[in-house]
Amino acid sequence: MKTNIYTKLSFAEKLEDQLKELHMSKSELANALQVNKTTVSNWCSGIRKPNIDMVVRICQVTNMDFYYLVGATIPDGELRPSELELLTYYRNVNSKGKKGILDMAKLLNEMEHGK
Repeated sequence: MKTNIYTKLSFAEKLEDQLKELHMSKSELANALQVNKTTVSNWCSGIRKPNIDMVVRICQVTNMDFYYLVGATIPDGELRPSELELLTYYRNVNSKGKKGILDMAKLLNEMEHGK
């Protein structure tokens, strides 16, 4: 059984948002990927999409989650890299820190879902 995630934004919107988040220009991404700036502009405007190998490279350079970027599904029980990272932090703090992490996650969830 699979769970669908991240279906609201297009590939182009997700990439554009991540570049803004990182304060990275399209030129900087193009240089990091060794492609033409026009190529990156075409991806960000939705004119074209990169091949799968380039998507992997984009994820590496921008620290994006692959499943998120491509709008894929994740099998139940499988964790994304960002979830594994969070779990590592959680496991490395004391019980007070664990409670703080859980409280923050609950608060963020409530804020996002309007509760």
